[in-house]
Order: sequence, then structure tokens, then C-alpha cells
Amino acid sequence: MNKRVFSIVITATLGSAVLFLAGAVCFVHRNHSFNASAVRAEGTIVELIESASSDSHRRMYTPVFTYRDRNGTEYRHKSSHSSYPPIGEVGDKIEVLYDPKDPSRVKINTFFGNWGVPLILGGIGLVDAIVGLAFLAVSRSGCGRTENG
Repeated sequence: MNKRVFSIVITATLGSAVLFLAGAVCFVHRNHSFNASAVRAEGTIVELIESASSDSHRRMYTPVFTYRDRNGTEYRHKSSHSSYPPIGEVGDKIEVLYDPKDPSRVKINTFFGNWGVPLILGGIGLVDAIVGLAFLAVSRSGCGRTENG
């Protein structure tokens, strides 16, 4: 492989690693900030909205749930996350976290809901970093050099 092309591949791979890892850190910070001030409440799934997944081979389910804030005001919220299988059935109780200053800011309190995006971004960033560092090590050791350069 041409030295210039190899250098571009290394830079792009390490650059994307930094971006993915930075994104993961941002999501962890955002989740931590929200969770630190959020209030826990019991919610009830009142509807499951069915839709086709991006690959159209299975159906995805988006829960709609109700919950009450500390003052007893009831809210209805459509989750921003869909899943297969569904997170529960209509009538199931779920734990939600809401912002006491703005109870319409709410999320279902699940492991994946809290940590799914940071884990995915961090995992991709980690793989990119390992690949980029491996390419860098190969380029510095001379193993990737050809007679042409």
C-alpha cells in the first residue's frame, strides 16, 4: 500500500475513533446529569405502536406510557425508543425517570435506555482505535512498506 494512502487510512481511523469516543463521553455525561436530578415514578404502558424495522423483516414496537409527577398530574408520553420484542405489554408497570422542572422530559429507566448509545459509540470507537493503532504500529515498524514506497 502506498505510504500516503496508508497515512490517510491511519488518520481517518484514529480520527473516527476520537469522534465516536467523544460522542460516547457526551452521552454518558448527558445521562448522568439527567439521572442525577430526575425523579423516579411508576408508569403504565397504555399502547404499543407497531412499525416496520429498517430491514422490514420484523416489527418494532414503540411504547406509549402514562405516569404521574409528584403533584399527581398525569402525563402521556411516546417513547423515543422502539424495540423487538416490545419492552412490555399494555397494562405493564414500568419505571420512568422525569425532570422535576419539566415533567414532559421523561425516559423509561432501563439499562439499554441509559447506556445503549454510549456503549455502542464507545465500542465502535474502541475498535477504531485498536485498528488505527495497529495500522500505526505496522507503518512504524516497516512491515507495511513495499519497494515502491
